[in-house]
Amino acid sequence: MLDDPLARFDPAHAEGHTHHLSAAARWMGDAKIALGPQPARKWAGLGAAGAAGNVLAMIGWRRPERALRVTAREALPSLGVGAAMGALAMLFSFEKFAQFAGKK
Repeated sequence: MLDDPLARFDPAHAEGHTHHLSAAARWMGDAKIALGPQPARKWAGLGAAGAAGNVLAMIGWRRPERALRVTAREALPSLGVGAAMGALAMLFSFEKFAQFAGKK
């Protein structure tokens, strides 16, 4: 299997995060892990979604004399590259997770 090249710079939380005093503390701890900033790779899809949202938001402000086809031809290649990079980062992240889940 491929080793995660970003794990050295962007470490994930410890796998054995189960020592809570109550169910509420467990819920809060799990929420902090799920919504926290680390590892940053789990937020990779937000870049592509934000770029798509930006393009869609700006469509209403574009000049009507400029064809939507021209706007799409200029914006979609970079949007596709960003989406592919985000998907690749998520794939590496999921592959690493599957490795840890299989060992338990």
